[in-house]
Amino acid sequence: MKNSHVIHLSHVIEHIPDPQNWLLKIKDLLSEDGVAVINIPNKYSLTGKIKLLLVKLKLKNHQWKHEKSKTPDHLYEPTVKSMKWFLEKNGFEILSYYTYSRKDIIAQTLFGKIYNRFLKLGSNSRFYIRIKNN
Repeated sequence: MKNSHVIHLSHVIEHIPDPQNWLLKIKDLLSEDGVAVINIPNKYSLTGKIKLLLVKLKLKNHQWKHEKSKTPDHLYEPTVKSMKWFLEKNGFEILSYYTYSRKDIIAQTLFGKIYNRFLKLGSNSRFYIRIKNN
């Protein structure tokens, strides 16, 4: 039933127990020339690394006291590197990807363009993918 031209998952993958099954479902639904867009939090964004360092140095309390390293409702916390590997391992070609922050989603400022698009240090990541042609 490959009839979807666009599939968009925004901050879904990190909440589901078996994200690989979702990728297989995307493959079943996506048309031959279709594109999927997947947004995820960037676990190792610069701000994330700084917050984690401050917590480890006991200079800042962790927002969720029962969890020391992740958001409580996240079952999977991908990095840009791990997400690239995960998508390619499951037969997807990455057309493009970048990071963004909620304050500057489209990188309007020069700083935003460098920080999010070039250095890819933003707090969220967006991947544009399609099924890899063999």
